[in-house]
Amino acid sequence: MGKMTGNGEPGLGPGGFCVCPRCGFRKGHYPNLPCIEEKCPKCGAKLIREGSEHHLKITEKRLKKNEDSRSH
Repeated sequence: MGKMTGNGEPGLGPGGFCVCPRCGFRKGHYPNLPCIEEKCPKCGAKLIREGSEHHLKITEKRLKKNEDSRSH
C-alpha cells in the first residue's frame, strides 16, 4: 500500500492517475498534490484519484445505471 493519510488510513501512494468523474479525462497523479485540488481542463470538474473510494462509488453507480437502462 501507499503512505498513510492524515486520518491514519493508508493512501494510494505516489503513482496512479487523477480522473474526471464528469467527462473521463485522465492524467498522471503528482505526489503531494491531491487530485481533488486539480480541475479538469476539459469540463472544469474537480478531479478524483483513480481507484479511490469516490472513484469506485462513481464507477459502481455508472455500471448500475447502464445495467438498468439495458433491462428496460
